Amino acid sequence: MKYQKLFTYVSIIAIIAGSAWFVYQRYVKKPALQLYKTEKPQHRTISQIIAASGILEIKDLVKIGSVVSGTVKELYVKEDQQVKKGELLAEIDPGTGDTDFQDAYLRVVRTEAELEYQEKNYLRKKELFQAGQLAKDTFEMLERDYQTKKADLKLAKTKLEKERLSLRNRKILAAGNGFVTAVNVYKGSGVTGTNFSSAPLFEIAPDITEMEAKLDIDESDIGSIKPGQIVTMAVTTYPDLEIKTTIKTVGFSPKSNKEGGSSGSLFYKATIDINNHDRLFRPGMTLNAKIKASKTKKALCLKGICFQTNPKVLKSIAKKLNYEFKPLGKKGHKEFKKTHTNKRVKFIWTVANKTFIEKGILLGITDDNYFEVKEGLSENDQVITDIAEKDDMEKLYKSWYKGSL
Repeated sequence: MKYQKLFTYVSIIAIIAGSAWFVYQRYVKKPALQLYKTEKPQHRTISQIIAASGILEIKDLVKIGSVVSGTVKELYVKEDQQVKKGELLAEIDPGTGDTDFQDAYLRVVRTEAELEYQEKNYLRKKELFQAGQLAKDTFEMLERDYQTKKADLKLAKTKLEKERLSLRNRKILAAGNGFVTAVNVYKGSGVTGTNFSSAPLFEIAPDITEMEAKLDIDESDIGSIKPGQIVTMAVTTYPDLEIKTTIKTVGFSPKSNKEGGSSGSLFYKATIDINNHDRLFRPGMTLNAKIKASKTKKALCLKGICFQTNPKVLKSIAKKLNYEFKPLGKKGHKEFKKTHTNKRVKFIWTVANKTFIEKGILLGITDDNYFEVKEGLSENDQVITDIAEKDDMEKLYKSWYKGSL
């Protein structure tokens, strides 16, 4: 009795599983397996947008330093202060007072007195020499001493002028009207009279309502950047504020972003001007820019996915479908690139009359989604955009039902 019930249960399960398999095979419609997809090139308006970043800077920023070494004796200005040309910003104390100047001054006075005596003596001896009452050797020695003393006076006056200039340079003056954007010293701090452009004491902006930024343009994009192109930019501090300007200049000097010993790509600087009349922007702010390099209307375009077709997989699909397979091969690729030197070349696959055909095309601008096709395709070509893999779900369903029987 026990075995009869077990047999009944097994029979019922088998009948249900068999019915389900029958219904699945007879009535459940499975989608046809599509081994590849195609699209025709589309006519559309396409704009090439190049992304770049940069740092905001004061336009025509004046950096003021010291040519005199010492300590800051007095400091007369603060940041955010308006100054006028010639206004006193600070005084430097070299620690020697005016002793060097006084020494140079007294040297000039003494040398002038000595020269005056030698000049009178020289003129008297000259008359004696001309009258034949003084030996030639003696006169030449007197003349030499006289000329030497004249040279000594010139040297002493040069030294005096240098010390006078040093005294004057102890006073740091504003080079022009402007706005103090940075004060990099304090009273009592040490100052080295070296290349002050790299370590300025003060930074003065002639006009803070006008700023600029130097954008980093990758070497792959620099050929498309020209003065006058429209730039849309946003500053990190104000992400929702969109600013429009134009490219002012494009640099020719390359820079490298390599770190350590690794080789990096090159980039170039493009300058833009930025209106800051509302004084929202400050030096050092990071900005992200989009440059509208070019625009083409009704261009024949392809999606970027068209360039990702795997020839080996496509060849196996051609075999399954009994299609012909016509690749260009390495030789064909090489000849096509050679024929179109210095042009953007890509290779795509098309299908026509049950034949997969590889073609070389010339590209124009891109917006990173669509690529302009300048040569090699027509609007009626069927371009392969995707290749389907095996239907693993189909296998899984079948394994479930087979395991139930």
